[in-house]
Amino acid sequence: MPHNYLSHIRSFSALVKNRMLGARVPLFTALAVTNRCNYRCIYCYGDYYNQLSENFTTDELLYIIDELKNLGALIVNLIGGEPLMRDDIGVLIAQVKKAGMACHLSSNASLLPEKIALVKDIDVLHIGSNLPNIE
Repeated sequence: MPHNYLSHIRSFSALVKNRMLGARVPLFTALAVTNRCNYRCIYCYGDYYNQLSENFTTDELLYIIDELKNLGALIVNLIGGEPLMRDDIGVLIAQVKKAGMACHLSSNASLLPEKIALVKDIDVLHIGSNLPNIE
């Protein structure tokens, strides 16, 4: 059975088990790894385009990823802003995978051609469907 199917079965089993036990476990987690974005989408509530620095260091995010694993998370969705703006995105993805969790990435995909080697190990890529209003 392919790894992806096993991951889905494991996630579903954990969800059912935790529901039956009444446990509060962050099985599916969205982790905002950046507050920056290269687009100015008219529907976006954030001021990501004007952010000049990250809100978390690499070490802080690696710690958070480890803590998510310790709490029982199975899937981590790396979100932003635009996560591909981080120079260390490959390191973050590797940490999620090393911890045995599935790694999703939500992106506008504009930087994907230049970062493709860094994201080759993700399990799911979510691409925003709206066209940006780039100024």
